[in-house]
Amino acid sequence: MDVNDFRNLVTLLSFVLFGGIVKWAWSRRNQAGFDEAEMLPFLEDAPATSIPVTRTAAASAPASTRPENWHE
Repeated sequence: MDVNDFRNLVTLLSFVLFGGIVKWAWSRRNQAGFDEAEMLPFLEDAPATSIPVTRTAAASAPASTRPENWHE
């Protein structure tokens, strides 16, 4: 078995793997999951709860997360 036989084998296995992935992606039993996944970008996020920021909490927070009206 020389290197060309190995290359042919890898090409054949890659083609079979690709065909398996295509078959899996287009199978009807996966359609419900894909339909749900395609709507994910359009779902609204849950509203964030407002947590009051105290002076000590803001002072201990990293500068990148401090409120805009915080001045040292």
